[in-house]
Amino acid sequence: MRNKIKLLNEPFQARWPIKYLFSYVIRRLILFHFLFICLLFIFTKVLFFEDFKTSSSLLTGTMISSLILLILSTLSEYYCCGKKSFLFSFTICFFIILIILITTRRTKEINYFITFLPIIWLITSKLIHFISGLIILPAQVTFDGFGGYLMNFQMYTPQMVEKAKLKLNDELNGESIELITPDNDKINTMLFANFKTITQLNNPSTGPIQVPTVLFFNGNNETFEFKYDEIKLFMSKGFNVFVFNYRAINPTINLSKNKYYRKIIATRDSIVLDGETCVQYLLNRINISESCLYLYGTSLGGAIATEIATLHSKCVLIVDRSFSSLAYEAEITAPQLIGIKNKKIKYFIGKLSGFLICYSGWEFNSSDNWKKVKGKKCLIYHPKDRIVPEIASLFMSLKNEKDLFVIKMGDCDDNEVETEVEFNNENENE
Repeated sequence: MRNKIKLLNEPFQARWPIKYLFSYVIRRLILFHFLFICLLFIFTKVLFFEDFKTSSSLLTGTMISSLILLILSTLSEYYCCGKKSFLFSFTICFFIILIILITTRRTKEINYFITFLPIIWLITSKLIHFISGLIILPAQVTFDGFGGYLMNFQMYTPQMVEKAKLKLNDELNGESIELITPDNDKINTMLFANFKTITQLNNPSTGPIQVPTVLFFNGNNETFEFKYDEIKLFMSKGFNVFVFNYRAINPTINLSKNKYYRKIIATRDSIVLDGETCVQYLLNRINISESCLYLYGTSLGGAIATEIATLHSKCVLIVDRSFSSLAYEAEITAPQLIGIKNKKIKYFIGKLSGFLICYSGWEFNSSDNWKKVKGKKCLIYHPKDRIVPEIASLFMSLKNEKDLFVIKMGDCDDNEVETEVEFNNENENE
């Protein structure tokens, strides 16, 4: 398929979804607000306390604008991450301000602190966001800079990754495509189109392409280069397949300059925007019918796919062994990973882990997002999954839902099993 479809060589940049644009703008406003206040204080000599009346009026104005930004920042947490993150952020801000008011009687110092609180909040939350991201998305640090890519307890060097990609290119006729995200980053993707799709792309028709197309959302320690078997399976069933890597994982190839570049830091919003960019590309550029687009996410990828599915009412959602809430999974798995056995310490570490997930803005509440999805949806789960414990699985939070279509995987070590279908209908719930 390489170089056969002219349309694939044309640049594509995705549009901003409103909810993520709101969060992005608030963060930028906080930075500009901080710079503006610094310049304002310097030029008016407020920092030297030469004009108390001027300094008091300026401090009052900047304090009010800071509080407004802080409120908008916490609202953006609610809009993107859900109610739990919003409540955590709001509660922390409230208690910080309350403690300052109680412990000090110096009005001017209080005003200064409240004035700079938004930037302090942004820096601390983003620092924790970065540290949490290294744990939540470990593939971004186990590749390249640390000598190789660790996946399934095996070491994959950059050369092996590139070899695997060439195999996808040569044997499955994949087409490498560079996409630009709404925030002007670039992601590495690959399209595997069947003959019918290629024909329609070369001879555009009046309507959308009615060919089932699956978009894979990787788990936290995966790259698409090692999805050969999954891609081949779906292609054998007549599907188009589209795969991508999150921007922080794997060196992304700059096709125009034939160079490698990579992002060191991944954020929650960035990996969601990566997935949304791929969806927009398939719908708007390739012209796949929305009802024929399958969003297939595994583990963390399932949470991302579920959130994106809330933005596209006709897409089909398939979630494979994912969690109900990332914060809740952290509460369950963090003490186990550390190896703590003391119940009190275990409880404390679990609650602290869940708190940090919410405070840092990494929360994915898949249970709530699932209920917002209007299109067809399917849930796959394994009662003895090694990564997501059953108690923290998405299935456990939804098992009493009406009309829930579930594929239950059997009990075996490698999770590669025959499946049985369970269908919860109204009569079964009664």
